[in-house]
Amino acid sequence: MPLALRKSFGNLISSILRPRLPLGRAPPLKAYANNGKKLSKYTQWEDEYVARRRQQGAPYALIGDELGRSYGSVALRYRNYIRDRASDLTDKSALSQEHEEDAHAVTSRLPPSLAESDLADRELLSPGDRARLQCIEDGVAKGKSFSHIAEEMGISKWTVTSLFRKYNSPHRQKVSWSEDDVQKALSLQRKGHTDEDIGAALSRTPVAVELFLRRLRASSRREKQDRQDLLSRTQVAPAGGSDTLSPSR
Repeated sequence: MPLALRKSFGNLISSILRPRLPLGRAPPLKAYANNGKKLSKYTQWEDEYVARRRQQGAPYALIGDELGRSYGSVALRYRNYIRDRASDLTDKSALSQEHEEDAHAVTSRLPPSLAESDLADRELLSPGDRARLQCIEDGVAKGKSFSHIAEEMGISKWTVTSLFRKYNSPHRQKVSWSEDDVQKALSLQRKGHTDEDIGAALSRTPVAVELFLRRLRASSRREKQDRQDLLSRTQVAPAGGSDTLSPSR
């Protein structure tokens, strides 16, 4: 048998023997971070988040930055699984308490965002790159586009965008929430503002706002349940009747 025919026959046999997933079931997609390491499977919460952000017009690259996943991973997950289920995933009733642990799991694999590590990374830059980064950040603060900044500095747009995003990633933000941040976030939420609006007002990403508000609601529910349990225990009458002694005659 000719070699080409043997290869074709072998490919046919391997495709027949390859295990198939049941219809309607999502493949266990693995995501990859920018450092090439495998991340865990997509959670229900992440699928809901991607569906909502795509409805809002967010590009795959931005969603990937917000979730700590790559552009290709988000795009593949959306096209292969989320797109056909977007209406169900974006239903507010689907965002139930049972998925809050999924949201917490996402934060455990996001890159570290301490200001100290950011400053340490900047110290490793050469004086020239440090000066370029400062010029780029000044230009962005003035509302200039990356193309405009690149033209002014005489460098490529790719150099401008990569240098800026490396040291101004959505994950490089303060972790702790002050009391003022909490009150402002709750006030904006009560007024009907979206997570994107709240994030813009507090210089945080939408995913950081959503995760924090979910934790806050979960904590509030636990405290309320603890108070109810304590109240119910104190209202139970002691067994064996009253402890009051009757006067002896």
